[in-house]
Amino acid sequence: MLLKTKLIVWDEAPMTHVYAFLAVDRLLQDLTKCKEPFWGKVILLGGDFRQVLPVILRGSRTLTVASSLKKHALWLKFRKLYLTKNMRALESERDFGAWLLDIGEKKSGSTIQLPLQCYPSIQDPIHQLYSDIDFSSVTPQELKVRAILTVNNERSMEINNKVLEFMPGNETVYTAVDMIINEDPQDQLTFSEEFLNSLTPTGLPPYELKLKIDCIIMLLRNLAPSKGLCNGTRLIITKLQQNIIQAKSIDGTETFLIPRIPLIPSKTNMPFKFKQDLPLSNLRNAWFQHDGASPHKVSSVQQYIRGAFQQQVIGYGGCVECPPRSPDLNTLDSFLWGYIKQRVYATPPKTLQELRNRIADACASVSPAMLYTMCSGMCSLVSRCVLLLKDTILSMTDR
Repeated sequence: MLLKTKLIVWDEAPMTHVYAFLAVDRLLQDLTKCKEPFWGKVILLGGDFRQVLPVILRGSRTLTVASSLKKHALWLKFRKLYLTKNMRALESERDFGAWLLDIGEKKSGSTIQLPLQCYPSIQDPIHQLYSDIDFSSVTPQELKVRAILTVNNERSMEINNKVLEFMPGNETVYTAVDMIINEDPQDQLTFSEEFLNSLTPTGLPPYELKLKIDCIIMLLRNLAPSKGLCNGTRLIITKLQQNIIQAKSIDGTETFLIPRIPLIPSKTNMPFKFKQDLPLSNLRNAWFQHDGASPHKVSSVQQYIRGAFQQQVIGYGGCVECPPRSPDLNTLDSFLWGYIKQRVYATPPKTLQELRNRIADACASVSPAMLYTMCSGMCSLVSRCVLLLKDTILSMTDR
């Protein structure tokens, strides 16, 4: 496909690191054994260097400028064409467009005076955008044209919480457990739990997530791409439960269940590995089901399980015995153990340490999308069991 391509269009080129251009240049040269830049193909770049340059994490001004294509010898190979007419701006916005260009050309001096239209009569953006909305009957179409841009995540959460106060209904607060993944116990002592709770790394929700029914949420993980549940997907909350959020698509055609899952940010600037997990205090409405396997009969294991789940245990040593031939309604036996066993014993492990490493790697390979599919399948299984074994389940509930 690349060899047959006649023209490559690259938009927002000034925001792209120069290494990306060099990689494409090297790829085309390797494919064709030709030393001409980009194998002589036409490369059309679009963008404005007066806007945002490539973002360099913790980089200085020198590193940011050096990462720009304009500072590389490859830039000399391009022919520059300048656009002189702003086709997007309306006639009433010509002055504002000219003012922006003056800033980019440093014609405004060291002090920049904002135009009068940047000073609304109402200085509170939340009141300005949402004071005329009846949230009890608002539609997604009314909200999609209203947005507030912020500089950082901290300010964004402040605005979200204030907008949430405008909405009717009771507020539900979900708390997490923030921890450090490190074998060195000294790190656990160095960074207190309060400090970890104050952090909000990129790609993670805050320690306290405040939600209401009918508010709009956005996914931060690819839960089920085949069903449209991807990073950035927006949903409307329809029901809030202890460990599951029920939400519908913006157009209202589909309903989804969003479970609570452990989250580990992929990239942080912290000197430790950060993880958000489900707090045990939220297990007061959950039941633990297990069979009579030998490891489950150890007194210390039984004591820990009964304490963590506040005596809500089904099975050996629990307050509710598991009836004979009862359906196994737990996701561990229906999916997880089989999946991990298949990966661990694909070939026989030679040492105990290798077995441990394989188990750890297999557990780490369980993705949020797999957890979502597993929970959805379990909900369907429970629904079928309720229909087929209604009397048995009701008798257990009475106990």
